[in-house]
Amino acid sequence: MTTLHVTFRVGTADYALPAAQVLHLESFDRATRVPGAPAYVAGLVQVRGRVVPVVDVRARFGLPPVERTLDHRVIIVQIGSRVACSSTARERSSSSIPRASRNRPRCSTRAPAS
Repeated sequence: MTTLHVTFRVGTADYALPAAQVLHLESFDRATRVPGAPAYVAGLVQVRGRVVPVVDVRARFGLPPVERTLDHRVIIVQIGSRVACSSTARERSSSSIPRASRNRPRCSTRAPAS
């Protein structure tokens, strides 16, 4: 069985999100900073009437920042009832990935304690 995924690159690694969880991709200029938010939270944006947090994936993974270009996008995802934006240099493609070839990383969705 294959499932359609949206793939994107962070640093030198490629990642994939199930297309069913991707609401849409948006051009990204800037976000409204939130005082006291972790450094990897770029801020908040308004997307189709919703105020949504933007997570800078490069910062979250401890990678140095890159200059934003016209290709810079946010991927708006919904997992359960939660909606968030993931900042990425650009969406790479949409592709079908066979279930047997997926490598699911173990990660936490919780922010580390400060």
